[in-house]
Amino acid sequence: MRCSLPFAACCVLILATAAPARDVGAQPRSAAGSAATPMPVLTGVEVFPPQVSFVGPRGEQQVLVTGRFSDGMRRDLTSLAEFSSTNRAQLPVSASGRITAAGDGVGTVWARVGTQAAAVRVEAKSTADRAYSFLHDVIPMLTRAGCNQGACHGAQFGKGGLRLSLLGYDPEPDFQALVRDARRRRIVRSDPGASLLLTKPTLTIPHAGGMRFRPDSLEYRTLAGWIADGAPGPRSDEPEVRDVLVEPAEVVLRFGDAPTAGVERGPVRGAPAQPGTARMPRPGRVEMPPRQGTGARQVAGSGPKDTPVSTALPAARPVQVRIPLVKGPDRLIVLGPTQRLVVVARRADGSTEDVTRKAQFNSLNEAMATVDTDARVSLALPGQTAVMVRYRGKAAVTQFEVPYRRSVAAAPAVPARTLVDEHVARKWERMGLRPSALAGDAEYLRRVYLDVLGILPTPEEVRAFLKECEAERNSSGPAAKGQQVPWKAREQLVERVLARPEYADYWTLKWGDLLRNNRARLGEQGMWSFYNWLRAAFRENRPLDQMTRDLVTAQGSTFTTGPANYFRVATNAADQAETTSQVFLGVRLACAKCHQHPFEKWSQDDYWQMAAFFGRVGLKGSSEFGLFGGEQVVYLRPSAEVRNPRSGRVMQPTPLEGRPTQDAVDTRRSLAAWITAPENRFFARNWVNRYWSYLMGRGIVDPVDDVRITNPPSNSQLLDALANDFAAHGYDVKRLLRNILNSSTYQLSSEPTKENRTDEVFYTKYAVKRLGAEELLDALCFATGAPEKFPNLPSGFRAVQLPDPGVQSYFLETFGRPDRQIACECERTAEPNMAQALHLMNSDFVQNKVAAAQGRVAKLLAANRADPEAIEELYLVTFSRPPAAAEVERARQIVAKAPSRKEGLEDLLWALMNSREFLFKH
Repeated sequence: MRCSLPFAACCVLILATAAPARDVGAQPRSAAGSAATPMPVLTGVEVFPPQVSFVGPRGEQQVLVTGRFSDGMRRDLTSLAEFSSTNRAQLPVSASGRITAAGDGVGTVWARVGTQAAAVRVEAKSTADRAYSFLHDVIPMLTRAGCNQGACHGAQFGKGGLRLSLLGYDPEPDFQALVRDARRRRIVRSDPGASLLLTKPTLTIPHAGGMRFRPDSLEYRTLAGWIADGAPGPRSDEPEVRDVLVEPAEVVLRFGDAPTAGVERGPVRGAPAQPGTARMPRPGRVEMPPRQGTGARQVAGSGPKDTPVSTALPAARPVQVRIPLVKGPDRLIVLGPTQRLVVVARRADGSTEDVTRKAQFNSLNEAMATVDTDARVSLALPGQTAVMVRYRGKAAVTQFEVPYRRSVAAAPAVPARTLVDEHVARKWERMGLRPSALAGDAEYLRRVYLDVLGILPTPEEVRAFLKECEAERNSSGPAAKGQQVPWKAREQLVERVLARPEYADYWTLKWGDLLRNNRARLGEQGMWSFYNWLRAAFRENRPLDQMTRDLVTAQGSTFTTGPANYFRVATNAADQAETTSQVFLGVRLACAKCHQHPFEKWSQDDYWQMAAFFGRVGLKGSSEFGLFGGEQVVYLRPSAEVRNPRSGRVMQPTPLEGRPTQDAVDTRRSLAAWITAPENRFFARNWVNRYWSYLMGRGIVDPVDDVRITNPPSNSQLLDALANDFAAHGYDVKRLLRNILNSSTYQLSSEPTKENRTDEVFYTKYAVKRLGAEELLDALCFATGAPEKFPNLPSGFRAVQLPDPGVQSYFLETFGRPDRQIACECERTAEPNMAQALHLMNSDFVQNKVAAAQGRVAKLLAANRADPEAIEELYLVTFSRPPAAAEVERARQIVAKAPSRKEGLEDLLWALMNSREFLFKH
C-alpha cells in the first residue's frame, strides 16, 4: 500500500473505538420463573399402544405411559408407572413396561401412576417357537451393533476379510459372507458359542472393532439362536418392511425456569441427574449501523473475530409435579427432561412388530440430546432437535422441543406483514423466544440491495430513501416522528428493486452456479447460450415450473437452444437423475446409486427408476456451425434400457414415491409434469427453502438440497405455508421474494439480544452473511470508483454479470468463487482464510483501486469537497449510511494526521473497506 501499514492499522483501531457497542441489557425475570408458579398436578394417564396383538413367537411390546398435567403439558411417566398383568403366565410384563408373549392367550396390562390408571388389551396367538429370521432378526442386530456400518465391515472393501453390505441392504451376499465364506469358519452350528460371529464381538478372542455386545445381551441371544436353528438364509416369502413409526412423533418438554432447591423430592426410578449449565461457542459479533435515532456507531476493525466467545446457555431444568395418591398425602416428584421412545415396523402384509430393541437410534444434535440403548432420550439444553430411528432400510425421526422459557407474553409485538410472520411468531411463542428489534432504514436498504441485486446503493439512492422514510414518518404526526417504521416506503423499495435490470444479473449468477454453466463443459458458445437463456428467463420473470419443464425436456442444438446444455453438463442417465433430483426436488439420490440410502427410504430401484426417464437422451455432433465448431445436438434415441446393475432388471420410468409412467414420445414429459404438479410437495418446498436460505442465511431445511425424513425443517408450518402460496400463484418467484422481503421477520435487526444470541434456527434476528466473491469485488470497485476490466469482455462488466468461472480473476478465486463442478450449494464457500485478509489489507490490487487516478478519492479532491462532505461520501459508498457525528470527528482526525489530505482520505477508505460492516450483509 502507498500509505504505511502501521498508520493504516491505526486508522482501523481508532475507528473501532468510535463508539461503544450497544448494551443489550439484562433480561427481566419472567413470572414463569417466580416462586409463585403453581406446581403441575397429574390429571390423567394414557398408554401407547392401547391394544397389542402378538402373532408368532418372541413377541414383545414396550408400553409408553404419558401423563396429562394441569398446566396443559404431557410428560413421560413410564419410569414412574407400576405395571401388572391379568395373565402373568402367558402375558408377563416387566417393571419397565415391556410385555412379552410367553404363550397363547388374552389379558389386560394395567399401568398405574398414583390415582390414575390405563389399560392395554393384549392378545397372543401362534407363539410356538420357530426359526429366527435372517432378514428381520439377524441383520437388525448386526446393524444395531454397528457391524455393517461404513466404518466397519460395511465399508467398500470390508474389514478384516469380512465384507457386509452397508446397513444390510443386500441380504444374499451378507448371508454368503457369514455362513459360507472363509471356509465356513464364522459360524459353528453344533456349538453356536464357538462361532467367530459371537466370540469376536464379545472379545472372547481379539477383535479390532472392540466389544460390540455382551454375552447376556439381546444381540447375543438372537445370533446364537439363529445359529442353533441351523443359520437359515433369507426367504423370498418374508414380507418386506414398508415403513417404521416412532412414538411419540413430536415431543415438547417444557420444564421449570426456577431452580428446584428447597422442594421435597420423592423417589424417581431412572430419573437422570439434574443437568448443569453448558457453555456453547458464540459466533464473532458484527457491529451494526444504528437504527433511526440512535447514537454513533462503531466501525469494526479488520474482519470478524475468529475466536468464538463462550456464553452460558440455560440448562433444561427438571420440573416438580404433584401426583395424587390413593392413600396418604400427594407425592412430590421431580421429573428430568427425558422421553422414552417406541418404534413399530409395519410390513407389506399388514402385520406390525415392536422393533424398539432392534432399531438403531442416533441423535442429530448430541450437545442437546442423547439417546441410550433403551431408547430413552435425555435433553440437556433448550432448543429444537430430532432423534433418527433406522430399521431394515427405513428411517423416521422424533422431533424434540425444549422452550427457552415458559412464556413470552410480555415480548414486544412484531407486526405481521406477510404470511411469514404469522408462522414465525407462532414458533417464537412456542419456543419461548423474543426477536430483536426491527432494522433501521439504511440498514434495510443495504440489505435488500445486496440480497436481491448483489450491489450497493449509490449515495443518491441512500439519501432519497432516507428522505422518503422521514417524509412518511412526518405525515403520521409529531408523536410518531422517529419511531414509526415506514412500511410503505419499504414496500415501494422492494418493488423498485425487483424491477431493476440488475435483478436478472444476480439471479442468473445464482442459477449458473446451480446448473453448473461452465465453458469447460459446454464450450464458449454453449456457455453463452445457456447464460443468455437464463438471463432472459429472469428478466421476464418466467414462472419456475415453466423453466423446469424447458430444462428437463430440452432437445436440439446446444448453440441455439440454451436449455439443451443441461444435458451436456450431465451427460448420462445416472448423472441426469441425480442432478434433476437435487436441483428441482432438493433430494440427494447419489447414495442410492450403489445401496439403500442410509438416512432415507430411497433404494437402488428408486435411483435407477429415476434414471430410466433419461435413458433415451443422446448427444451427437453437428457441423452446422462449421466442421470444428464443436456444436452438440441433444436428441432422443428410438429406444433404450436402463438396468439396475445389482439385480440386472430393466427399470421402468418411475418418479419418487410415484407409479411407473409411459410416454410414447418422450418419457421426460411425464417426469416434468410430475415434478411441477401442484400436489408434488418436493418441488414447491425445495424452491421456497432455497430462496429463503438466500435471503435469511439458513434454510428452513438445512442443508437446502438435502431434504429427507431425517433432516426435518426447523419450522414445518412456515415451509408449508410458503410452498402452498408459491404453488397457488403459479410459481412466481418475485411474489415469493415479496413475501419474504416485506415480512417483519426479514426486517429484524441482525444485532442479537441477550435472549436470542444463541438462536440460529428460529430467525429471531437477521443472519449476518459474508458478501460473496462477486458481490465483494463489485462493492470494492463501486466504493473506490475504479471498475474492474475482465479479459475478453467489454468495459463495464461487473463481477456479478460474469457468465462462468472461465473468466480469470485471482480475487474471485481467493474469495470462494465455485468452479461449478457439482450441483450443490455447498460448492461456494464462505469460510474466511488468511489469504483473503492479506489480499484486502496489503495487496496492490486493492491499493491501486483506492489510489486510482479517476477513482473516488481523486474525484472528491478534484471537486474540492470539504472534509465532512468527503467523509460522508465515503461512508455512503461503503456502509450505505451517513456517519454519526462522532464518526465524522474521528475520521477528520485521521485525515488531518496523514502526510497529505489525499493519503488521509485513501487511508480512511481503505479502513472502511476492511471493516466488518462493509464485508458483511447485515
